[in-house]
Amino acid sequence: MPMPLRMTGLNVWLFLKIELVIIAPANSPLIRAAGDLENATLLVFRYGCSYRDRLTAWLQQAQVKPYRLVKMSSYHAILGGVSAGMGVGIVPRPILNTFPSENLITVHPFMEAGSPVTTELVWRKEGLTANIRALIDILSSEAKSVSETHRRAES
Repeated sequence: MPMPLRMTGLNVWLFLKIELVIIAPANSPLIRAAGDLENATLLVFRYGCSYRDRLTAWLQQAQVKPYRLVKMSSYHAILGGVSAGMGVGIVPRPILNTFPSENLITVHPFMEAGSPVTTELVWRKEGLTANIRALIDILSSEAKSVSETHRRAES
């Protein structure tokens, strides 16, 4: 059984918390449960994407089978495919700020354990180098930017 990180001589910094949302074509019915995606076409990244894995595990746990999985190469491809009526996808909420035609999609909460998704930086307690400090500084400013963009989008 893995030990908690605080007991392993490591520092952990949670620098980003992202809410995942399910997006569907405009005028789609509300998606409240995995069963609402029975026989849906899922627009997702390739195998190994953690967001795809979360979505497909949620569906499998509810014994829901999608019609098919269509592999997309970018968030913009997923947004475009969903807006064209190809299927549904899962994206981090801040990505919606990059999509100019929000009226072409509907946004639904992703009610899965482990959402929102957290991203952490981990390093050895005695290993705080100038490079790690610089990375922390960059990530701090980026995380603030994402949070501010998210807050503006909600208001």
